[in-house]
Amino acid sequence: MQDTKKKLYAIIGKLMENVDIALSEDMNLIDDLNFDSIQLINLIIEIEEQFGVEFNDSDLLFDHFNRISDLCSLINQLLNKDSQ
Repeated sequence: MQDTKKKLYAIIGKLMENVDIALSEDMNLIDDLNFDSIQLINLIIEIEEQFGVEFNDSDLLFDHFNRISDLCSLINQLLNKDSQ
């Protein structure tokens, strides 16, 4: 989980284009970090590439992208599913 979080923080930081803000698991991607639809799409692409996972349509619900911790949980579920 820690590795997932570190990697996800790095991806988010890259997409925020050097905005200097301390990330936390409770942050909301849209409300707190002001992610727009293009950034969310880029986030999905980066996660798929960096983690080697693929999101299904059912994974792309807003609830999964609400908080950073929600997204971390989803990535871990996808990683566990792929390893089975």
